[in-house]
Amino acid sequence: MSPFLNIAVPASSDAEPSEPSEPLQQRARSNQPRVFAFTIRAAAEPETVPRLILPFAKRGLVPKRFSARAGSEPGWLTIWVEAELSDDAAANSIASNLRGILCVDAVLLEETRRLPRRRERSFGAFAAG
Repeated sequence: MSPFLNIAVPASSDAEPSEPSEPLQQRARSNQPRVFAFTIRAAAEPETVPRLILPFAKRGLVPKRFSARAGSEPGWLTIWVEAELSDDAAANSIASNLRGILCVDAVLLEETRRLPRRRERSFGAFAAG
């Protein structure tokens, strides 16, 4: 949240600052970035990680958290990415870009405050394709 939202300019030098109007406060809350978590299953190849970062980099985003681990199945990686985005449309756009990458098998998208540190994700709901 911007520190300037609570500053009100007085009409004269002896007037006391006042709180911003309610619509401004509501607008500020709705414009705050939200954290989205992307869980990705992709082929374990050397070029996989740079390809997965590219959709974020094209939008000028640096993920809040990025983690990759070899999956239980040989030849697959499970990647977790958390990023602050302004709205659902931006998150869905990135998810569809990730799904379009050749080495990606599946992408799960969810809005979250923060993922637990060592939580396992399952791709049982996805049909291998």
